[in-house]
Amino acid sequence: MKRKSASRVGPHWAGSTVLDYLCGRFTYLDRQEWEGQFREGRLSVNGEAAQDWTVLESEDLVAFDSTLFPEPEADASIAIVAETEDFLIVNKSGSLPCHPGGRFFKRSLWFILRESHGEVRIATRLDRETSGLVLVCKTADSARFAQGLLSSGNLEKSYIAMVHGLFPENLVAQGWLIPDPDSEVRKKRSFVQNWELSGGTEGQTCSTSFERLKIVKAEGGPML
Repeated sequence: MKRKSASRVGPHWAGSTVLDYLCGRFTYLDRQEWEGQFREGRLSVNGEAAQDWTVLESEDLVAFDSTLFPEPEADASIAIVAETEDFLIVNKSGSLPCHPGGRFFKRSLWFILRESHGEVRIATRLDRETSGLVLVCKTADSARFAQGLLSSGNLEKSYIAMVHGLFPENLVAQGWLIPDPDSEVRKKRSFVQNWELSGGTEGQTCSTSFERLKIVKAEGGPML
C-alpha cells in the first residue's frame, strides 16, 4: 500500500519556500532530514516535482510520498475483547497510535485492523501513549451510529491514571484548552483555569471530573 500525505497551503504560508513550510508545519523531521526527502524526489507541489526552494502560493497542494519512510518502534500487541457484525472492542497498548500520522503508518491500530478486518473506522480514539479499550466500527452505518452517540453525549469514556502524591478524593477541572507554543508536539495544548492566563489566545472550554479510586503505598517508595 502506498502512503502519500498531502497538505493544503494556508494564506499565511504564501511566499514561503516549500522547505520552510515543511519545517514549520511538520516537525517530526528536522531541516536536514526534509532536505534528504527532496533529494530522493518524494515531494511534489500541485502534482509536480518540487525543489526545496520552490515558492508556495495560497491553496497549493504539497504532497509527500512516505511509503518507504522508516517508522518508529511501537507496541503492536492488541487484543479483541468483543466482536459483532458491526463493532469491535479492542484493547490497545500504551505505545501505539490509533491512526496514521507523522512518522507512523503501518504501526498504527487502524492499519493493523485493516489488514485483518478490512476498512474499519475508529470511533473512540485514544492517544498513542494511552492504553485501554477502543470502539471500532466495521461498517459506514455503524460509524454513523457511533458518531451520533458521541455527539449526543450518550457515549462516555472513562480513564484510570496512576499519579504520585496525595490526590484529592474528588476534583473537577473546568477551564480552557489553549495552544502551547513551547510544546514539541504540534497539536499539544495547555489547560488554564483562568481565561486571563490565556493571554487572549483563542481557546476551547473543557471540563474533566476526577475520582480517586484508592491509595497505594509502594514499599520503600512514594505514595501512589
